Amino acid sequence: MDAQRNVTLDLWRLFFAFGVVIIHLAPNQPHAEWLGGSFNVFCVPFFIVIGLFYFDRKQNRSGSFSWSKLHELHLHRLLLPYLFWTLAYLGMRGAKHAFQGESLHADLIGAAFYGESAVQMYFIPLLLTCQALLLGLRQLSGQKYVLGGTLIAASLLFSYVGSVRHYFGFDHAVEMSCLYVAAAVLLGKVQRLDWRWLKGVLSAAIGGALLFLTLTEKPWLDSMYMKPLAGYAAASFALALPAISSKSLSKTLLTLLSCSYGIYLMHHAWIEVIEFAAQKSGHPLPPYSVPGKMVIALLICACCVASIGIIRLNPMARRFLLGEGSAAKSRP
Repeated sequence: MDAQRNVTLDLWRLFFAFGVVIIHLAPNQPHAEWLGGSFNVFCVPFFIVIGLFYFDRKQNRSGSFSWSKLHELHLHRLLLPYLFWTLAYLGMRGAKHAFQGESLHADLIGAAFYGESAVQMYFIPLLLTCQALLLGLRQLSGQKYVLGGTLIAASLLFSYVGSVRHYFGFDHAVEMSCLYVAAAVLLGKVQRLDWRWLKGVLSAAIGGALLFLTLTEKPWLDSMYMKPLAGYAAASFALALPAISSKSLSKTLLTLLSCSYGIYLMHHAWIEVIEFAAQKSGHPLPPYSVPGKMVIALLICACCVASIGIIRLNPMARRFLLGEGSAAKSRP
């Protein structure tokens, strides 16, 4: 792992990857609903905003963009795992339906382009469309009107189709992608300012207010606005914390911190396996209590980390299943 890497962010990535597992352990007992709801407002928004923040910063450093530099975006880190896990989850769904004597009626367009193969997969196409929008806006500001206009039009059209077809995670996608981009750009500008402690306090206050609205179910702010704002608050707070150097941590801990993207990608498969095994043994897990969610979520994360360790033994497997090169990196 890069010695200059901000390990504090990797800790937050791992925490929110655990939160995604908590969200997808459902249904819940009534007293346990708050736990998934609390994570739901922050997890994916954090990943999107922090991903866009670093994407924009890298583009600013690399200079003018052109189609010939497309390879510099490293899209394979998102697209290859997306392709593999889409096929894997469709295969799992088909096998499950066949075992139950049912037919699988999958929306192939939704599965292929909008992450409908599994509940968490929408994150990748949503992040990509936000990246295209942000990159297009940067091209317009650099007077590359054809390239910029093409990217913006493609992004907004993709978001619109996902919204009108009501794909999961794409409701109000046009507005939300614009707000996510605005949040990332604002985050970049704020990070250039001093007063780290003040940025941390303000971000914590915003996040606390959003968490209060979520827990009290106050409909004062639509999720279309709440999630980008929550993503900004979580990312800004994480960046305001003191950066931990990777030199101060053990290799084992650094390896664990690099597993957040892998956990995000494969946790749903482990949820299906563990819940199916529990049900067949006569001990169904849902509805989940708070302690039950915590224990099973930790078990699933442990299974994911073990799987990631095995996958990383093969360079081709780690490239296609995790989007990694020769060195493990936490994604997104």
